[in-house]
This record gives sequence, structure tokens and C-alpha cells, in this order.
Amino acid sequence: MKKAVITVCEGMSESAFNKLSDGVKKKFGDDTSIIKQVDKELLGGFVLTVDGVIYDNSVSSQLKEIKKELTD
Repeated sequence: MKKAVITVCEGMSESAFNKLSDGVKKKFGDDTSIIKQVDKELLGGFVLTVDGVIYDNSVSSQLKEIKKELTD
């Protein structure tokens, strides 16, 4: 059984979280254990951690990537 921690922004709706959870289970298996964490510092998006591997899809991460592309 895999363990997934989904860190979301405070304003994420329950339906959006459920859709995200369904996608995680589809990708990693229906027996994946989902843990929801809310981070008030997160502007939007989410950070997914599955078995120690981090998938960062937060707005902050996306802004850092854009900044890096513009300064290279």
C-alpha cells in the first residue's frame, strides 16, 4: 500500500480535493492511503508526496520556474 500526502491551499474546495484524490488513486493504485494537509502559506495548487517522492504543483513552484526561465 502506498501512502500519499496531498498538501493543499486553504481555499481548495472539497470537490476539487476529491477529484485530485481520485487522480492520485488512479495513478498509484486504489489502495493508496490519502492524507490531506492544509498549508495556509500555499497560494494555490498542491504538493503531492508519495512514498517520499515530491511532486510540486504549487503556484509558488510554478512562479519560481518562470523566474528561472526569464533570468537564464
